[in-house]
Parts: sequence; C-alpha cells; structure tokens
Amino acid sequence: MLTSDTWPTWNGGAQQGCQAILSHTGFIEDVQFGKTKLFIKTPKTVFTLESQRSARLPAIVLFLQKVRFKLYS
Repeated sequence: MLTSDTWPTWNGGAQQGCQAILSHTGFIEDVQFGKTKLFIKTPKTVFTLESQRSARLPAIVLFLQKVRFKLYS
C-alpha cells in the first residue's frame, strides 16, 4: 500500500517486498531481516509506517469500492 511497486500486485517473495517498501519509505537502514521475521530497531519507524498506512487507507477503500461497483453493476 505504501509503494506502487508492491501494491496492488506483487509477484516476488515476502522479503523482497518488505525491502521494496522499506527502501521506498527510507527505513531500510532501521531494520534487520531474520529468516522469517523483520526486526525494527526503533519504535519511530513502526509509528511512521503505521501513520503512512493509515493515511493511504481511505484512497484504497475508495478504489476497491469503485472496482466492486463496476463488477456488480
């Protein structure tokens, strides 16, 4: 949702998707990748990413409603 590289379609792996999002938002240096988890070093990064996600949600909901309307009308 935070970058057009990964939303609405992503065909790569989960780690590559996370790297793309973090590179786009500028937080790639604030994380450590484990085998199955992403470790974020500072709470500010979490709060900023959540804030950015929350800001994008209304536009995404509107997009999905338009698609649904076109499919069922």
